[in-house]
Amino acid sequence: MFFGQLEMKEEGALEEEEWFHGVLPREEVHRLLVNDGDYLVRITYNRATAEKQYVLSVLFSTHKHFIIQKSPQVSERRRLNT
Repeated sequence: MFFGQLEMKEEGALEEEEWFHGVLPREEVHRLLVNDGDYLVRITYNRATAEKQYVLSVLFSTHKHFIIQKSPQVSERRRLNT
């Protein structure tokens, strides 16, 4: 599946997406992602700062985890589109 652009959604709207799993331990992610190309978005908390982080977890040969970072440009674009 190809994503041209992912829009940031309010957390309530994220909960409606089948790929969003909320707070989910990494060990559980490995159990859920079984086929190459499987993915999900989950919430985790930074151990040092306790800050909430969104993580994209993907299975492509091996499990990979990417922290989703919100850029200032995304905030500006959302403000202009409302």
